[in-house]
Amino acid sequence: MTIRTIDRATLGTVTQQFVSELKDLADRLGIDIASGGGQYGGTTGTIKINLSVRDTGMGKSGAQQEFEHYARSYGIDPAAFGKDFAYDARKPWEIYKVSGVNPGSPKYRFSGTRNSDGRSFKFTPECLRKHFPAPKANAA
Repeated sequence: MTIRTIDRATLGTVTQQFVSELKDLADRLGIDIASGGGQYGGTTGTIKINLSVRDTGMGKSGAQQEFEHYARSYGIDPAAFGKDFAYDARKPWEIYKVSGVNPGSPKYRFSGTRNSDGRSFKFTPECLRKHFPAPKANAA
């Protein structure tokens, strides 16, 4: 197959193949790898690949530690990392797993992975807060 132009579908296909090919290397290095989107147009494209350390020596991945660090400041339960939720009430069969935080993003600060195909999605703090509100602090 020879690619002549790079459009949305082509970029998606190429990205999936890149990530699939890099899974073995990621396993050997002890990191997780996921696609993070990209840009396309004409005959050029850019692929973003997200990496996170699986075990930081504390029994938690780097992504989990970062999520726990930021979650409470957005009113989200830090224990929500790795938990499943249904984002769209119209499509309750589509289940997502909380997979990270993007603190530099102006709107979609949290990321998740769709369980059915492993595709990455971004979510607003309000979305996750609705599903995983932070526990109330005990008043002494």
